[in-house]
Amino acid sequence: MKWTIATLVVCIALAWLTTQFTRPAWSLPVDLGDEADFFYMGETPTFQNFFGYHPPEQAQDGSGRNFRWTSSPLAAITVPFIHHIQPIVIETVLCGCRFDGQTTPVQFEVNNTPLVGFQATDEWRRYHLLVPSDLPQHPEYGVMFVINAELWQTPASPRIGVAVESITLRQAARPPLTEPATLALLIAALLGLAVWQRTPLPLLLLTGAWAALGVLYQPHMLPRPHATALLLAGVLLLWTLVPPRPPAAPAAHRPPWRQLALYRWFPLTAATLIGAWLVLSVQVLGHWIIDDAFISFRYARNLVAGYGLVFNPGEYVEGYTNFLWTVLIAAGMAVQLEPILFANVVLVLIAFLIIWLTVAIGQLILPSDYAPFAWLAAAVLVVNSPFLIYTARSSGMETGLYAMLILATLLALLHQRWLLAGTLTTLTLMTRPDGILLVGVAGMYALWHGWQQHRPTPPLAVRLGWWRWLMPALRYTAPLLLLYLPYFLWRWNYYGYPLPNTFYVKVGSSEAQLWRGVEYLRDFALATPLFSFGVLGALVGLWAWRGTEPPRWAQLALLGGLLTLITAYVIAVGGDWMPGFRFLIATLPLLVLFGMWGMVGLVRRIPHLLLPVLLGLAGLGVGQAMLLPNDTSYVSSPIWVQNYAVRRYREVGRWINMHTTPDTWISTAVAGAMPYYAERPTIDILGLTDEHIAHLPVADLGLAAPATRRPTSTMRLGASRRSSPTKAPTCSGGIRASKPTTPFRISPDLRGRRCGSMFVTMWCCPTPPLAGKRWRGSGVIRYTARTRSPRPRSLPFCYTGCNTPRAVTAAIRRKIDYKE
Repeated sequence: MKWTIATLVVCIALAWLTTQFTRPAWSLPVDLGDEADFFYMGETPTFQNFFGYHPPEQAQDGSGRNFRWTSSPLAAITVPFIHHIQPIVIETVLCGCRFDGQTTPVQFEVNNTPLVGFQATDEWRRYHLLVPSDLPQHPEYGVMFVINAELWQTPASPRIGVAVESITLRQAARPPLTEPATLALLIAALLGLAVWQRTPLPLLLLTGAWAALGVLYQPHMLPRPHATALLLAGVLLLWTLVPPRPPAAPAAHRPPWRQLALYRWFPLTAATLIGAWLVLSVQVLGHWIIDDAFISFRYARNLVAGYGLVFNPGEYVEGYTNFLWTVLIAAGMAVQLEPILFANVVLVLIAFLIIWLTVAIGQLILPSDYAPFAWLAAAVLVVNSPFLIYTARSSGMETGLYAMLILATLLALLHQRWLLAGTLTTLTLMTRPDGILLVGVAGMYALWHGWQQHRPTPPLAVRLGWWRWLMPALRYTAPLLLLYLPYFLWRWNYYGYPLPNTFYVKVGSSEAQLWRGVEYLRDFALATPLFSFGVLGALVGLWAWRGTEPPRWAQLALLGGLLTLITAYVIAVGGDWMPGFRFLIATLPLLVLFGMWGMVGLVRRIPHLLLPVLLGLAGLGVGQAMLLPNDTSYVSSPIWVQNYAVRRYREVGRWINMHTTPDTWISTAVAGAMPYYAERPTIDILGLTDEHIAHLPVADLGLAAPATRRPTSTMRLGASRRSSPTKAPTCSGGIRASKPTTPFRISPDLRGRRCGSMFVTMWCCPTPPLAGKRWRGSGVIRYTARTRSPRPRSLPFCYTGCNTPRAVTAAIRRKIDYKE
């Protein structure tokens, strides 16, 4: 105990000492004309939205100065996440350089807020701007710096503004080496740990992890206090699975680490490293969020605003499949938490819970003297790219919550906690409807367990106690009847259909859909080494563990049955379009467990294979780690594509919000970030949130790719289950695959321009959307609003060409000329 107290004092002293040192201030210099490589449309790995500048030039005065002329009244650059390291100073070197004796009016704007104005002269000058901390928040906690300079024209050049040599963003002061605000969190954790563990090693490991995070932290989505709190809570959670002492084992099966006294040291160290990686992985690999997450965010915001769980106020369409996740996001919004950051924090916590559950289940299915192999399974899982994509790196989707609830249900079943298992199954079903697969497997396991415990052999027992073997199954199904059935009936009454609207949009029954599901599983097997590891481990385990006691086989049958059902379901629905194999994330912990079960069986049967098995596991982990950069910020990465799409649609939505009235309607094929930030009623022409499109009869449903299965040849503005809707043709459009050659921006030429109260966006543009375009049509459409009292209404309608293909333009004209 005295060594524990001494270590506690040393750790607190060292932690306090790190807060007294500083490190260099963060800085991002951008030399215009000599920037980092643009890998796509004004984006580099460090800054985004670089637009409004002419090609680089070099000064002719012999100074070798590189610069760019501004080409737009709004020349911008955005650096994400740096709002977390306030205060920020922006230094700009620019020159009016008109050489005619006149000055150029210039104004600096940060996050759409004008801050300072001045007259740029013919001399190169350095301007310093301290960014106020109370500015409006950028959606990515970043700083968007805009140079608003008046354009002028010379006979030999296009319209130009001012010449800009460099833009530098930096912290105004040197930050401390570690965050002082997190020192109190560490001290509280150390005091509790000293009482709980009573050994020096955990104190040293926790202090080291805290200091490493403070030193390595760079501006990102998670602020440093949030990341530190998650690290401390997650590591302490994982340490609850570390046994106080190694269990007794026969000498014949005593593993080598018992003699090396590593039984306790290894899990503590592994848990600490796993926790540190889960928090730091978003720094190394990057945060991401998918456009579809904003559909749930919009439902959550409308719920908090009092409109109900609706996409458009007054329209009752179930355009989401993640009720529990949507309600959870709404709870965060209700206490004024930003949904993207809140979702990221929750998903990091869920990542820790998934690791905890994986280790807990592994310790149940493995012999007690081989328990450390469960931590090896967790270590292999945390370097898997799909797992990180939908947990620690966020995505904003419910996938991590769904996988966590499945594992929690399995653990409750293995512990024979039937009521708890039924409650967790209910939560799983409320997270995703395909959780129904869990009900069948768990119900069979409960029936088998009851039969094994109360097998009625004599005739009298059959007559008097036959019901006893049904008790586990009855206890398991009770929460489903008491909790899920009322929810299901409410949902059916609220939305008018037994299944979510997205099911009717996407799911068909064609042979092509099945083959697409097979290809989805094939791609998963080729891209994820854990698939081969799990299958190989299961085959090896069947040979190595033959002849062991039956209860362990029943547990494995439960895990294997669920794994098989999930795989079959994914094949049946044709897979999914989202990156990272979203539908198969719940199988990753099961594959790891089966692989480790087989490896432990092999080592138990042939002890001399311990070293090759450990080397193989290390190779598997290193191989997965080498695949991680493929899902970072490369243009070829689908993660980058989704991040870029969200940024683009977000700016479009913000522009619509600022320059249209609240009664303006928008129509789009990407009903995520754009409608969320626009805060305008929206028509989803793909039908995910539109009842009429989703229920149109389509003969070839299931033949197309998962993201575009339903043709949008007909659309209705709203619907009412108490009336027959008015229908009108519409365009199919969507986003074309052409690559813009100029950086994306919203042209200021259209500020304040609108036509009636309908705003239709056609995202078919190889150039910046809406840039320099004019309204090309108008008309009147009659539609039936999705309200309690259906009444036909007429709305003015307008659209913009925006390089729209002929077929789409013709479809719009048919829509305008439509007569009821």
